Amino acid sequence: MKAQAPDNAAAYATESAVVYSSGIPCRYLPAVVAHELAHVWQARKYGTMAHADVAA
Repeated sequence: MKAQAPDNAAAYATESAVVYSSGIPCRYLPAVVAHELAHVWQARKYGTMAHADVAA
């Protein structure tokens, strides 16, 4: 069974910051921040992720 995130949990990354909602349970916060930081590093290395969906 896969864990489901609460409806009010959200996180996103800009090219310079990670933003997360207070709805993310504390036990998941390190993993969420690490995941979003990966997006920041990817954007810094390869450019913006705005058109990632059309690259496939």
